[in-house]
Amino acid sequence: MKKFMLSAAAFCALPGWSTAVVDNVAFSQVANDRRVIVTYTIDEPAIVTVDVQTNRGDGVFVSIGDKNVRGFVGEVNKLVTKVNEPVTLTWRPDFTWGWGGRIEGENAKVVVTAWATNAPPDYMVVNILDPDEVRYYVSAEALPYDVTNDVYKTDYLVMRRIHAAGRPFRMGSTKLENEKGWYEGFSGVGTYDQGEVRMATLTDDYYIGIYEFTIGQWMRLVKKTTASGGAWSNAVRPVPGVKHDVIRGGTADGIDWPTTGDKVKTDSPIDEIRKALGLMLDLPTEAQWEYACRAGTSTAVYGPEHTEEFIAENGWYRTHPKANNNTSWNDVYVGAFKSNPWGLYDMLGGQWEWCLDGIENGYRVARSGGWNIWWQRITSSVRLEKDPNKADNTFGFRLVAPCIAPYKTK
Repeated sequence: MKKFMLSAAAFCALPGWSTAVVDNVAFSQVANDRRVIVTYTIDEPAIVTVDVQTNRGDGVFVSIGDKNVRGFVGEVNKLVTKVNEPVTLTWRPDFTWGWGGRIEGENAKVVVTAWATNAPPDYMVVNILDPDEVRYYVSAEALPYDVTNDVYKTDYLVMRRIHAAGRPFRMGSTKLENEKGWYEGFSGVGTYDQGEVRMATLTDDYYIGIYEFTIGQWMRLVKKTTASGGAWSNAVRPVPGVKHDVIRGGTADGIDWPTTGDKVKTDSPIDEIRKALGLMLDLPTEAQWEYACRAGTSTAVYGPEHTEEFIAENGWYRTHPKANNNTSWNDVYVGAFKSNPWGLYDMLGGQWEWCLDGIENGYRVARSGGWNIWWQRITSSVRLEKDPNKADNTFGFRLVAPCIAPYKTK
């Protein structure tokens, strides 16, 4: 086996957060089958990711791209607990890299990065069929399959890290900047609110589902469900008609966020999902939802302009051109349109998504806008106050989780 250039790197998210030291990195390539064999050591448990870089010709090394390094096998893209001993990875570049797979001389290097468990990579992927398997990736392109593959809508839960800690942002909108969203020529005026303008600051980063929670995921995780019929016939549709107080419990069950914090009703769907996956999952707060939806923007939508063309590219609404006549529930499935700039799908239109927040009359708040409302209503700030014990198939939800890696090593 021929030896090549080698490198090591470690990632530190914030000062004072411990990070494992990567050492003794080496790699070689087998001549006859092009396998690349990588070894490394770490001095404490950490999440490990790998990149391959090539010399662009002037001594500067650049990544070959996250999509091209798919397929590393071994203690990678997961929490690694083997410390102070060599760890071995293998990779077949000819399977994933169009260059052909031969890495020449000193023109390539492998970079091994360790991430602290309280500063994990941007994507967390939980295997619903085997919840002990939790993998981490630096980008959507690094996932084993394209992120829009149906397997990520039914058999896995894919969550995106939102870097929000200590970053103030403006919630809500004004009539001046969002005239279309406030237009009174449509039914429902006074029902859909564009949100009081205020500044908000989140204290922590968090993970949020890149998709609304789907029928396929629900059927695999919520054992008590007796759902059936046409509305439940497609696994990649969002869960239809779920009531807020059914999802996590309500005041009649002694559950009243924020007074009762993250407590949920025993054997409620959220409780079942938590127990099955071993994650402290919950509904997002309004601030978490809107911050994730806006993706760093502060205008009516996260695109260049609030137009029907933009809304049509990002989600379902009443008169969507993909639908026959008016959009119906039969048209709605997750991931059918573009994602927002942070890789989240269906944040505009599709379904109203329940949040934790409530108001004085006991109603809870839903965000996003349903498939049966006009496109003018659908903005990053649109909100609906709703009886938590009422819902139709325009209501669903997506989940959030703390930005801390669960201690799972499979």
